[in-house]
Amino acid sequence: MLFFSKPGLNQLFKFKSLKISFSQNKGFTLVEVLISAVILAVGLVVIFEVFLTSLDIVSLFDNRMNAQMYLDEKIWQLQSSLDQQSGLFIPSKQSGKVVLGQKEFNWQLDLELVDLTQELFKVNGQMNWTEGKKNRSSKRQTVVKSYFSNANPWKDEDKQ
Repeated sequence: MLFFSKPGLNQLFKFKSLKISFSQNKGFTLVEVLISAVILAVGLVVIFEVFLTSLDIVSLFDNRMNAQMYLDEKIWQLQSSLDQQSGLFIPSKQSGKVVLGQKEFNWQLDLELVDLTQELFKVNGQMNWTEGKKNRSSKRQTVVKSYFSNANPWKDEDKQ
């Protein structure tokens, strides 16, 4: 036994015997387990739906980006072909199909004359594809300037 100088400290360090009882109130009931399982299942379904929706949105933006980049490339090719022409312009429509990233796209370019004196042309581009059950499209409209082979834009007029 421990002895301390102050009275009452001996009382603090006495250990009481532990009493173990086997009562019927331990654990969870079947109803509590079922309710927690339903709450967990609903939470998992919501998380799974959010994940699938985000994957669809990423796929949509990826396809839209591919369509815009391909339209830009086709517009640059069209401007290059205008530069190689000898001043003769015929309004044209071009169209075709291309597969980008395992998705098939239909593209169309329309070329119209805006101003012949300044050699300006309006280009309307459109890409169409199917995303799930929905038809999607992306459009691009721009004005391009053509430098015909007989009109040199770098000509130095002071040397003439």
